[in-house]
Amino acid sequence: MDNNVLKNISDLKRKAYSYIEDNKLEKAQAMIAAISYILYHWNQIYVDDDLEKCIHILSHKFFSSSCNYISQNKVVLFYDAFGLNTRGLACIYLKALVENGYKIVYLAPKNAEDDQDAIYSILSKGDSITIYFSPQSYTFKIKTIENAVKSYKPKYAFLYSKPDDVAACVAFDHLKGACIRYKINLTDDAFWLGRDCFDYCIEFRDVGANISAKYRKIPKTKLIKLPFYPYINDSSFEGFPFSEDKKVIFSGGSLYKTLGDRNNTFYRIVEGLLNKHNDTVFLYAGNGDDSELIHLQKKLPERIYHINERTDLFQVMKHSTIYLNTYPIVGGLMMQYAAIAGRPPLTYRSKESDLDIQGILLNDNSVIFDSIESLEAEADKLLDDAEYRKQREYNIKNTVISSDEFNKQLRRLLERQSTGFIIRFDDIEIDAYQESYIERFDYETVLEKAIANRENMTLFFYYPHLFMRRIIKKLFSKLKF
Repeated sequence: MDNNVLKNISDLKRKAYSYIEDNKLEKAQAMIAAISYILYHWNQIYVDDDLEKCIHILSHKFFSSSCNYISQNKVVLFYDAFGLNTRGLACIYLKALVENGYKIVYLAPKNAEDDQDAIYSILSKGDSITIYFSPQSYTFKIKTIENAVKSYKPKYAFLYSKPDDVAACVAFDHLKGACIRYKINLTDDAFWLGRDCFDYCIEFRDVGANISAKYRKIPKTKLIKLPFYPYINDSSFEGFPFSEDKKVIFSGGSLYKTLGDRNNTFYRIVEGLLNKHNDTVFLYAGNGDDSELIHLQKKLPERIYHINERTDLFQVMKHSTIYLNTYPIVGGLMMQYAAIAGRPPLTYRSKESDLDIQGILLNDNSVIFDSIESLEAEADKLLDDAEYRKQREYNIKNTVISSDEFNKQLRRLLERQSTGFIIRFDDIEIDAYQESYIERFDYETVLEKAIANRENMTLFFYYPHLFMRRIIKKLFSKLKF
């Protein structure tokens, strides 16, 4: 571990404690959120006992007495820190809750209000209340959750939070004993706040459960496995930016997932396949740094295409011939989209990416390859042999849990605090995975992003040199020569 990072984090934690002691609770939460943001990007530890203690102290500061009410049997509070429309897991959980007849109290950030068509559609089919909170004010968020609890008295509460979501953790800490609290462990292979703010942790795969048990020290009795499936948008196909008589190698996700590899592996694979298959084009859907795509376009004109994220992503997948997963960072949700569409998500595995891949698909490792040569051989076969492609398409569709099965298991989770999925506890290897984060980590860069992420004036004045650097950057960005 980097001792300098640990020292800097220790200094910040001491400042957070001093803010708590001085009852500067908004500043304390801002500092804890910034520390958590840094720890998430550093990703060398999975829990911080000092920050968990801070959350518990803050909970007592905000609430003078324990939370005590007579809960309403079929009422569920669902806290959604992301407020995304179809990405992530909110849609499938809300859909299952609606179809199982629960009353939902849905909390989301105010800036998501105008961009949640899918969630509105789901909630409108059942008994639901939607409440928005200001993402800028930690204290206001705590009060919003508290008021929702007082008004609707939920028997169950779901914590679907970001890794640095200190305010939600403070509010959920206070709910202990009043309702059954579930943490949806989305970022299961990374640091997050709130280990002590739930009764049960929902793990979607064995990897996350093993990390939670061994490194977060969460009791195994609190870990429950429930795999997820991607929410499918039924948008009609908008077409390709080329003639549709071509075979299509498709890939997608944020473009940073294809960058940072010294050997430029992802783009080398694409180039190699296109050189062997003249009747084939490559299509990438996603936003971000497209410099490598542009470079490849110059080498292979009219063979490389780039589109932004679209609502018809699933239809694009179905109209493609094969799907190539991103590298060095794989796309877990995209693997599932591809599988449901009947496109085996060809995935190159390294020691660094192994944790990301494990358990995304159920009972199928036939799409994961330990060498570029074996991946290319499978791609060649899929592109050249229609019968083989049809057989693989049929088999891969069964590697993702169905919506009906998910609904049934979520109902069992609420009623019995268990599911039909068994967690296999093994000693997993994390050294290579963590080393990859060390190689990419720059403390001051992440610190600046932590400041920008929250407009965190507490940190600005704690690190004046970063404050001045940001002012200079803004000035230069406005100058025109």
